[in-house]
Amino acid sequence: MRPTIDQLRGWNLQGLATAGTAARDNARLLDGSLDSAEKAIDGAGDWYGKTHDAATVRTDQEFDHGREVRNVFNRIADDAEDAAPDVAVRQGLRDP
Repeated sequence: MRPTIDQLRGWNLQGLATAGTAARDNARLLDGSLDSAEKAIDGAGDWYGKTHDAATVRTDQEFDHGREVRNVFNRIADDAEDAAPDVAVRQGLRDP
């Protein structure tokens, strides 16, 4: 459903920019956390055997999932950053 012109003019574009910034910040935080966790797992050099192999497989799966989430945060941030100026033009707040 498309918004009406009056609805569009009432949108808080700063809120959209703030959401984009929050998503980007969370992507960076998650990325740093994944790197730290991966280094900690890699640092367990004395651990070996079937439990090590199983844990490695599982943590690799979780790291992959974490990176997928990070990518979603980055897409949200990109879309919010792209949308704010576009909506501003449509609101008549800026020239195209």
